[in-house]
Amino acid sequence: MKKSVAEELLEITKSSTTRIRECKGGLRMSFYDKNDKLIFSKKLALITEAEAKKNNYGQMGSAGGQDLCHCLYIATRHAENFCARVVAYSVNDKPKDKQMKLEVTFWEKKEAK
Repeated sequence: MKKSVAEELLEITKSSTTRIRECKGGLRMSFYDKNDKLIFSKKLALITEAEAKKNNYGQMGSAGGQDLCHCLYIATRHAENFCARVVAYSVNDKPKDKQMKLEVTFWEKKEAK
């Protein structure tokens, strides 16, 4: 039976090296195999909450952490099919939890009704 894109991405994220780089307007997540061959890459846009609403994005969830990579790591481990669903993120540098340096909210496209 053929695997879905979400199932394939889940396997990739569990068995690969992830590199995160800032790029114009956001960041790029790239996944590499044990031979350092690129498997998958995806750009995430840095947006405001207002832009998310304007673009009809749905909130996937938020993660608090010490830096953006920490928050992204938490999200990939706790949000179902994260890599297949996420399209953007927004950053709050004044999180409610004072032990964290920032809080990142991740956004996905809402399904058309």
